[in-house]
Amino acid sequence: MEFFRKHNEILFRKLEKKMFDLEMANQQLKILEERYRLSFENASDAIIVINKNLQVVNMSPSAEIILGYKPGEFIGRSFTELDKILTPESFNRAASNAAAILKGETIAATIYEFVAHDGTAKIGEVSGAPIYDEGQIVGMIAVARDATEKMKFEKTLAESEKKYRDILQNMDDAYFEVDLKGNFVFFNEALLLITERSREELMGLSYKQYMTPETARGVLEVFSQVYKTGKPVRLFTYEIITKSGRKRYFESWVDILLDDNKIPVGFRGISRDITERKKAQDERDEVLSRLRHTLGATITAMATAVETRDPYTSGHQRRVADLARSIAAEMKLSAEQIDGIRMAASIHDLGKISIPSEILAMPRKLSKLEFDLI
Repeated sequence: MEFFRKHNEILFRKLEKKMFDLEMANQQLKILEERYRLSFENASDAIIVINKNLQVVNMSPSAEIILGYKPGEFIGRSFTELDKILTPESFNRAASNAAAILKGETIAATIYEFVAHDGTAKIGEVSGAPIYDEGQIVGMIAVARDATEKMKFEKTLAESEKKYRDILQNMDDAYFEVDLKGNFVFFNEALLLITERSREELMGLSYKQYMTPETARGVLEVFSQVYKTGKPVRLFTYEIITKSGRKRYFESWVDILLDDNKIPVGFRGISRDITERKKAQDERDEVLSRLRHTLGATITAMATAVETRDPYTSGHQRRVADLARSIAAEMKLSAEQIDGIRMAASIHDLGKISIPSEILAMPRKLSKLEFDLI
Protein backbone atom coordinates (compact mmCIF):
# COMPACT_ATOMS: atom_id res chain seq x y z
CA MET A 1 0.00 0.00 0.00
CA GLU A 2 2.88 2.35 0.78
CA PHE A 3 4.19 1.81 -2.72
CA PHE A 4 0.90 2.79 -4.30
CA ARG A 5 0.61 5.83 -2.05
CA LYS A 6 4.06 7.12 -3.04
CA HIS A 7 3.36 6.36 -6.68
CA ASN A 8 0.14 8.38 -6.55
CA GLU A 9 1.94 11.28 -4.90
CA ILE A 10 4.50 11.32 -7.69
CA LEU A 11 1.77 11.24 -10.33
CA PHE A 12 -0.15 13.97 -8.53
CA ARG A 13 2.93 16.19 -8.35
CA LYS A 14 3.61 15.66 -12.05
CA LEU A 15 0.01 16.48 -12.87
CA GLU A 16 0.13 19.50 -10.60
CA LYS A 17 3.32 20.70 -12.39
CA LYS A 18 1.74 20.19 -15.81
CA MET A 19 -1.33 22.15 -14.72
CA PHE A 20 0.95 24.92 -13.38
CA ASP A 21 2.92 24.94 -16.63
CA LEU A 22 -0.33 25.04 -18.59
CA GLU A 23 -1.57 27.94 -16.49
CA MET A 24 1.72 29.79 -17.05
CA ALA A 25 1.49 29.05 -20.77
CA ASN A 26 -2.09 30.42 -20.85
CA GLN A 27 -0.93 33.54 -19.03
CA GLN A 28 1.93 34.00 -21.49
CA LEU A 29 -0.48 33.42 -24.36
CA LYS A 30 -2.85 36.05 -22.97
CA ILE A 31 0.06 38.48 -22.63
CA LEU A 32 1.12 37.82 -26.20
CA GLU A 33 -2.45 38.15 -27.45
CA GLU A 34 -2.81 41.45 -25.59
CA ARG A 35 0.45 42.71 -27.06
CA TYR A 36 -0.69 41.64 -30.51
CA ARG A 37 -4.06 43.37 -30.02
CA LEU A 38 -2.48 46.57 -28.82
CA SER A 39 0.04 46.52 -31.66
CA PHE A 40 -2.70 45.74 -34.18
CA GLU A 41 -5.07 48.44 -32.93
CA ASN A 42 -2.42 51.13 -32.50
CA ALA A 43 -0.27 50.49 -35.54
CA SER A 44 0.23 53.55 -37.74
CA ASP A 45 0.27 51.27 -40.80
CA ALA A 46 -2.92 49.61 -42.03
CA ILE A 47 -2.86 45.85 -41.39
CA ILE A 48 -5.21 43.56 -43.33
CA VAL A 49 -5.62 39.85 -42.59
CA ILE A 50 -7.17 37.71 -45.36
CA ASN A 51 -7.90 33.97 -45.19
CA LYS A 52 -7.18 31.48 -47.92
CA ASN A 53 -10.73 31.91 -49.25
CA LEU A 54 -9.87 35.55 -49.93
CA GLN A 55 -12.15 36.90 -47.21
CA VAL A 56 -11.08 39.86 -45.10
CA VAL A 57 -10.74 38.51 -41.56
CA ASN A 58 -9.49 41.64 -39.86
CA MET A 59 -8.43 45.19 -40.59
CA SER A 60 -6.61 47.57 -38.23
CA PRO A 61 -8.28 50.86 -37.17
CA SER A 62 -5.50 52.82 -38.86
CA ALA A 63 -7.18 52.09 -42.19
CA GLU A 64 -9.79 54.69 -41.29
CA ILE A 65 -7.08 57.25 -40.51
CA ILE A 66 -5.31 56.64 -43.80
CA LEU A 67 -8.22 56.14 -46.21
CA GLY A 68 -11.31 57.22 -44.26
CA TYR A 69 -12.96 53.76 -44.41
CA LYS A 70 -14.07 51.98 -41.23
CA PRO A 71 -12.66 48.43 -40.89
CA GLY A 72 -16.23 47.10 -40.47
CA GLU A 73 -16.98 48.04 -44.07
CA PHE A 74 -14.62 45.29 -45.25
CA ILE A 75 -14.32 42.67 -42.46
CA GLY A 76 -16.11 39.47 -43.53
CA ARG A 77 -16.30 40.56 -47.14
CA SER A 78 -14.50 39.26 -50.18
CA PHE A 79 -11.08 40.48 -51.28
CA THR A 80 -12.70 41.60 -54.54
CA GLU A 81 -14.57 44.35 -52.67
CA LEU A 82 -11.24 46.04 -52.06
CA ASP A 83 -11.47 47.27 -55.64
CA LYS A 84 -13.23 50.41 -54.45
CA ILE A 85 -10.16 51.55 -52.51
CA LEU A 86 -7.72 50.79 -55.35
CA THR A 87 -7.40 52.05 -58.91
CA PRO A 88 -8.12 49.33 -61.51
CA GLU A 89 -4.45 48.86 -62.41
CA SER A 90 -3.42 48.65 -58.75
CA PHE A 91 -6.25 46.21 -57.91
CA ASN A 92 -5.19 43.86 -60.72
CA ARG A 93 -1.63 43.97 -59.41
CA ALA A 94 -2.87 43.35 -55.85
CA ALA A 95 -4.89 40.33 -56.99
CA SER A 96 -1.85 38.89 -58.77
CA ASN A 97 0.34 39.43 -55.70
CA ALA A 98 -2.32 37.88 -53.41
CA ALA A 99 -2.31 34.74 -55.52
CA ALA A 100 1.48 34.61 -55.30
CA ILE A 101 1.41 35.03 -51.49
CA LEU A 102 -1.06 32.17 -51.08
CA LYS A 103 1.46 30.04 -52.98
CA GLY A 104 4.11 30.84 -50.38
CA GLU A 105 5.80 33.94 -51.80
CA THR A 106 6.62 37.04 -49.79
CA ILE A 107 5.98 40.33 -51.58
CA ALA A 108 8.26 43.22 -50.69
CA ALA A 109 6.98 46.80 -50.42
CA THR A 110 5.10 47.57 -53.65
CA ILE A 111 3.61 50.88 -54.70
CA TYR A 112 -0.20 51.02 -55.14
CA GLU A 113 -2.57 53.85 -55.95
CA PHE A 114 -5.46 54.08 -53.47
CA VAL A 115 -8.71 56.03 -53.56
CA ALA A 116 -9.68 57.47 -50.17
CA HIS A 117 -13.26 57.69 -48.91
CA ASP A 118 -13.40 61.36 -49.89
CA GLY A 119 -12.17 60.56 -53.41
CA THR A 120 -8.65 61.88 -52.98
CA ALA A 121 -5.74 59.89 -54.41
CA LYS A 122 -3.30 58.24 -52.05
CA ILE A 123 -0.04 56.43 -52.67
CA GLY A 124 0.68 53.41 -50.51
CA GLU A 125 3.53 50.97 -49.98
CA VAL A 126 2.15 47.46 -49.37
CA SER A 127 4.07 44.33 -48.39
CA GLY A 128 2.55 40.91 -47.90
CA ALA A 129 3.41 37.48 -46.49
CA PRO A 130 1.62 34.12 -46.05
CA ILE A 131 0.19 32.98 -42.68
CA TYR A 132 1.02 29.39 -41.71
CA ASP A 133 -0.74 26.99 -39.34
CA GLU A 134 0.90 23.62 -38.75
CA GLY A 135 2.87 24.04 -41.95
CA GLN A 136 -0.13 24.90 -44.08
CA ILE A 137 -0.93 28.31 -45.60
CA VAL A 138 -4.19 29.49 -44.08
CA GLY A 139 -4.17 33.07 -45.25
CA MET A 140 -2.05 36.13 -45.66
CA ILE A 141 -1.27 39.42 -43.98
CA ALA A 142 -0.72 42.70 -45.77
CA VAL A 143 0.79 45.84 -44.27
CA ALA A 144 0.05 49.15 -46.03
CA ARG A 145 1.87 52.38 -45.33
CA ASP A 146 0.80 55.82 -46.52
CA ALA A 147 3.57 56.97 -48.85
CA THR A 148 1.74 59.91 -50.41
CA GLU A 149 3.93 62.62 -48.89
CA LYS A 150 7.03 60.52 -49.37
CA MET A 151 6.25 60.02 -53.05
CA LYS A 152 5.47 63.73 -53.47
CA PHE A 153 8.79 64.58 -51.86
CA GLU A 154 10.65 62.04 -54.00
CA LYS A 155 8.91 63.34 -57.12
CA THR A 156 9.76 66.93 -56.23
CA LEU A 157 13.33 65.90 -55.45
CA ALA A 158 13.62 63.99 -58.73
CA GLU A 159 12.25 66.95 -60.69
CA SER A 160 14.64 69.27 -58.89
CA GLU A 161 17.58 66.94 -59.56
CA LYS A 162 16.58 66.67 -63.22
CA LYS A 163 16.30 70.45 -63.54
CA TYR A 164 19.73 71.07 -62.04
CA ARG A 165 21.22 68.13 -63.93
CA ASP A 166 19.90 69.58 -67.18
CA ILE A 167 21.31 72.99 -66.27
CA LEU A 168 24.63 71.38 -65.38
CA GLN A 169 24.83 69.35 -68.57
CA ASN A 170 23.77 72.18 -70.88
CA MET A 171 25.77 75.08 -69.48
CA ASP A 172 28.79 76.32 -71.42
CA ASP A 173 31.12 76.29 -68.41
CA ALA A 174 32.77 73.01 -67.44
CA TYR A 175 31.79 71.44 -64.10
CA PHE A 176 34.00 68.74 -62.62
CA GLU A 177 34.57 66.64 -59.49
CA VAL A 178 37.85 64.89 -58.70
CA ASP A 179 38.90 62.64 -55.82
CA LEU A 180 41.71 63.56 -53.44
CA LYS A 181 44.23 62.13 -55.92
CA GLY A 182 42.97 64.43 -58.66
CA ASN A 183 41.18 61.74 -60.72
CA PHE A 184 37.90 62.70 -62.39
CA VAL A 185 34.80 61.09 -60.88
CA PHE A 186 32.13 63.37 -62.42
CA PHE A 187 31.93 66.08 -65.10
CA ASN A 188 29.49 67.62 -67.55
CA GLU A 189 29.42 67.63 -71.33
CA ALA A 190 31.22 70.97 -71.59
CA LEU A 191 34.45 69.48 -70.21
CA LEU A 192 34.32 66.72 -72.83
CA LEU A 193 34.02 69.27 -75.63
CA ILE A 194 36.80 71.47 -74.29
CA THR A 195 39.29 68.64 -73.68
CA GLU A 196 38.28 66.82 -76.92
CA ARG A 197 37.91 63.54 -75.02
CA SER A 198 35.15 60.97 -74.65
CA ARG A 199 33.46 60.22 -71.33
CA GLU A 200 35.31 56.90 -71.11
CA GLU A 201 38.66 58.58 -71.72
CA LEU A 202 38.11 61.32 -69.15
CA MET A 203 36.57 59.23 -66.35
CA GLY A 204 39.30 58.32 -63.86
CA LEU A 205 41.88 60.44 -65.69
CA SER A 206 44.15 62.62 -63.55
CA TYR A 207 44.12 66.35 -64.27
CA LYS A 208 47.94 66.14 -64.48
CA GLN A 209 47.66 64.09 -67.66
CA TYR A 210 46.42 66.98 -69.80
CA MET A 211 48.65 69.73 -68.37
CA THR A 212 52.28 70.66 -68.52
CA PRO A 213 54.24 69.71 -65.36
CA GLU A 214 54.56 73.38 -64.44
CA THR A 215 50.82 74.00 -64.74
CA ALA A 216 50.04 70.80 -62.80
CA ARG A 217 52.22 72.01 -59.92
CA GLY A 218 50.30 75.29 -59.83
CA VAL A 219 46.94 73.50 -59.74
CA LEU A 220 48.23 71.17 -57.01
CA GLU A 221 49.10 74.21 -54.90
CA VAL A 222 45.53 75.48 -55.31
CA PHE A 223 44.06 72.09 -54.32
CA SER A 224 46.38 71.96 -51.29
CA GLN A 225 45.29 75.44 -50.21
CA VAL A 226 41.61 74.51 -50.50
CA TYR A 227 42.17 71.27 -48.55
CA LYS A 228 44.07 72.99 -45.72
CA THR A 229 41.77 76.00 -45.33
CA GLY A 230 38.44 74.49 -46.36
CA LYS A 231 37.77 77.70 -48.27
CA PRO A 232 37.21 77.96 -52.05
CA VAL A 233 39.71 79.57 -54.40
CA ARG A 234 38.15 81.71 -57.07
CA LEU A 235 39.30 82.70 -60.53
CA PHE A 236 42.75 81.22 -60.90
CA THR A 237 44.04 80.71 -64.44
CA TYR A 238 45.79 77.69 -65.94
CA GLU A 239 46.27 76.03 -69.31
CA ILE A 240 45.43 72.56 -70.55
CA ILE A 241 46.46 70.55 -73.59
CA THR A 242 43.60 69.00 -75.56
CA LYS A 243 43.72 65.55 -77.08
CA SER A 244 44.69 67.09 -80.44
CA GLY A 245 47.57 68.98 -78.80
CA ARG A 246 46.02 72.44 -78.76
CA LYS A 247 46.47 74.71 -75.76
CA ARG A 248 43.36 76.03 -74.03
CA TYR A 249 43.21 78.46 -71.12
CA PHE A 250 40.83 78.16 -68.19
CA GLU A 251 39.61 80.47 -65.46
CA SER A 252 38.42 78.30 -62.56
CA TRP A 253 36.74 78.22 -59.18
CA VAL A 254 37.50 75.27 -56.86
CA ASP A 255 35.97 74.15 -53.55
CA ILE A 256 36.33 71.16 -51.22
CA LEU A 257 33.99 68.16 -51.75
CA LEU A 258 32.65 66.58 -48.54
CA ASP A 259 30.79 63.31 -47.89
CA ASP A 260 27.71 62.94 -45.64
CA ASN A 261 29.97 62.93 -42.56
CA LYS A 262 31.64 66.23 -43.59
CA ILE A 263 34.89 64.41 -44.40
CA PRO A 264 36.85 65.69 -47.46
CA VAL A 265 36.67 63.21 -50.33
CA GLY A 266 37.79 65.40 -53.23
CA PHE A 267 37.36 68.71 -54.99
CA ARG A 268 34.75 70.25 -57.26
CA GLY A 269 34.93 73.25 -59.50
CA ILE A 270 33.68 75.26 -62.44
CA SER A 271 36.00 76.18 -65.31
CA ARG A 272 35.45 78.72 -68.06
CA ASP A 273 37.31 78.56 -71.35
CA ILE A 274 39.02 81.95 -71.75
CA THR A 275 41.27 80.99 -74.67
CA GLU A 276 39.78 83.54 -77.07
CA ARG A 277 39.72 86.21 -74.39
CA LYS A 278 43.36 85.55 -73.51
CA LYS A 279 44.29 85.61 -77.19
CA ALA A 280 42.60 89.00 -77.58
CA GLN A 281 44.29 90.23 -74.41
CA ASP A 282 47.70 89.06 -75.65
CA GLU A 283 47.12 90.82 -78.98
CA ARG A 284 46.06 93.97 -77.15
CA ASP A 285 49.14 93.80 -74.90
CA GLU A 286 51.31 93.37 -77.98
CA VAL A 287 49.72 96.39 -79.65
CA LEU A 288 50.11 98.45 -76.46
CA SER A 289 53.74 97.35 -76.24
CA ARG A 290 54.38 98.47 -79.83
CA LEU A 291 52.59 101.76 -79.19
CA ARG A 292 54.59 102.29 -76.00
CA HIS A 293 57.80 101.58 -77.89
CA THR A 294 56.77 103.96 -80.69
CA LEU A 295 55.79 106.64 -78.20
CA GLY A 296 59.12 106.27 -76.40
CA ALA A 297 61.04 106.56 -79.65
CA THR A 298 59.00 109.64 -80.62
CA ILE A 299 59.62 111.31 -77.26
CA THR A 300 63.34 110.50 -77.48
CA ALA A 301 63.46 112.05 -80.97
CA MET A 302 61.62 115.13 -79.72
CA ALA A 303 63.97 115.50 -76.72
CA THR A 304 66.97 115.19 -79.04
CA ALA A 305 65.52 117.83 -81.35
CA VAL A 306 65.09 120.23 -78.40
CA GLU A 307 68.69 119.67 -77.24
CA THR A 308 69.92 120.25 -80.78
CA ARG A 309 68.20 123.63 -80.85
CA ASP A 310 69.77 124.58 -77.51
CA PRO A 311 73.19 122.90 -77.02
CA TYR A 312 73.80 125.17 -74.01
CA THR A 313 71.26 123.19 -71.91
CA SER A 314 72.09 119.77 -73.41
CA GLY A 315 71.34 116.95 -70.93
CA HIS A 316 69.06 119.15 -68.82
CA GLN A 317 65.83 117.36 -69.84
CA ARG A 318 67.35 113.92 -69.24
CA ARG A 319 68.55 114.89 -65.78
CA VAL A 320 65.16 116.38 -64.90
CA ALA A 321 63.50 113.16 -66.16
CA ASP A 322 65.77 111.01 -63.97
CA LEU A 323 65.10 113.19 -60.94
CA ALA A 324 61.32 113.17 -61.53
CA ARG A 325 61.31 109.37 -61.93
CA SER A 326 63.25 108.96 -58.66
CA ILE A 327 60.79 111.19 -56.81
CA ALA A 328 57.80 109.29 -58.25
CA ALA A 329 59.35 105.96 -57.20
CA GLU A 330 59.96 107.28 -53.69
CA MET A 331 56.27 108.27 -53.58
CA LYS A 332 55.47 104.60 -54.47
CA LEU A 333 53.39 105.49 -57.51
CA SER A 334 52.43 102.79 -59.98
CA ALA A 335 54.82 101.67 -62.73
CA GLU A 336 52.59 103.29 -65.36
CA GLN A 337 52.55 106.60 -63.47
CA ILE A 338 56.34 106.58 -62.97
CA ASP A 339 56.94 105.90 -66.67
CA GLY A 340 54.48 108.63 -67.66
CA ILE A 341 56.21 111.17 -65.40
CA ARG A 342 59.62 110.21 -66.84
CA MET A 343 58.42 110.70 -70.43
CA ALA A 344 56.70 114.00 -69.62
CA ALA A 345 59.77 115.34 -67.81
CA SER A 346 62.09 114.36 -70.68
CA ILE A 347 60.26 116.78 -73.03
CA HIS A 348 59.28 119.51 -70.59
CA ASP A 349 61.25 122.05 -72.69
CA LEU A 350 59.44 121.04 -75.87
CA GLY A 351 58.37 124.65 -76.50
CA LYS A 352 61.94 125.57 -77.41
CA ILE A 353 61.41 123.99 -80.83
CA SER A 354 59.29 126.98 -81.92
CA ILE A 355 61.83 129.55 -80.65
CA PRO A 356 64.45 130.77 -83.15
CA SER A 357 67.88 129.40 -82.28
CA GLU A 358 69.36 132.93 -82.46
CA ILE A 359 67.20 133.96 -79.50
CA LEU A 360 67.94 130.75 -77.55
CA ALA A 361 71.70 131.40 -77.92
CA MET A 362 71.52 135.19 -77.62
CA PRO A 363 74.70 136.34 -75.74
CA ARG A 364 73.05 139.53 -74.51
CA LYS A 365 70.02 140.40 -72.48
CA LEU A 366 66.79 139.78 -74.39
CA SER A 367 64.64 142.66 -75.50
CA LYS A 368 61.00 142.90 -74.38
CA LEU A 369 59.82 141.63 -77.78
CA GLU A 370 62.25 138.70 -77.72
CA PHE A 371 61.28 137.81 -74.17
CA ASP A 372 57.57 137.99 -75.05
CA LEU A 373 58.25 135.63 -77.96
CA ILE A 374 59.83 133.10 -75.58
